[in-house]
Amino acid sequence: MQIWFAFAAAEVGAEVIWITPSTVWKTSPNKLINTLTTDIETAWMFNGRRDPRAAPYFISTDFFFIRGGSDRPIHLLHEILVHADLLVEWDDINALAAYRLTENNARYGTTSSIFPPYIVLNTQMLGNKVESIKESLQSTDSPQVIVIPSDAFPATKDDEIEQSSTKKKELLKEAGLWFV
Repeated sequence: MQIWFAFAAAEVGAEVIWITPSTVWKTSPNKLINTLTTDIETAWMFNGRRDPRAAPYFISTDFFFIRGGSDRPIHLLHEILVHADLLVEWDDINALAAYRLTENNARYGTTSSIFPPYIVLNTQMLGNKVESIKESLQSTDSPQVIVIPSDAFPATKDDEIEQSSTKKKELLKEAGLWFV
């Protein structure tokens, strides 16, 4: 779903910052985006090296930036959308996005950047441990953004989805955050 919304916005020339709902900003989004050089067309959150299908970028679609005004990132998003068959087969949007990003960078020269974990932190890299998340929140210099990914507590059935949401709410509450 996030790729479709990003595609629709980018196609009309808008810059897109996609974030999962449970994202904590410790700085202004503009400040983070302004750290990117103007030639960077896409920027992604590092997802950790958990899935070899996502090599070499290991990106996450829970946090990404698309710069408006260029056809190459729009083409990338389009390629992700039209390869829904791979999404069904792989059951992983991050692996599909990394695969298409690799192809798009090589074939069309799309310029991309990966935000390192000390800038944009994926809490799965901390094992979703409350104490580690609290330490990251209390740190004065890094990370600038903390993301609790949508699949932090995987669920497949209705009752598991409700338990997953409850776990995320409890994690955020224990870390001193609000779940909106």
